[in-house]
Amino acid sequence: MPSVLVTGWKPGLKKVSMTKVLKARAAIGLEQAKSLTEQILRGESVRIDGLDATEASQLAAELENLGATALVQENQVREETNP
Repeated sequence: MPSVLVTGWKPGLKKVSMTKVLKARAAIGLEQAKSLTEQILRGESVRIDGLDATEASQLAAELENLGATALVQENQVREETNP
């Protein structure tokens, strides 16, 4: 299952718009969306999980349009084998 990794932001980031997009696209509450936006503005990387491939691509594109640096990562599922 893919995730979106937000690693930074560009000057002019639309803070309120980013919070709204995170809330709507990541299906999280307003307080959590505000917290994630603040983390990004402090220069912290944020990972958003629980999205399918289409949702992850759409979220990353919207965040990029708002001034964030975002990319979609495919999470590797490791299978353990018993010897």
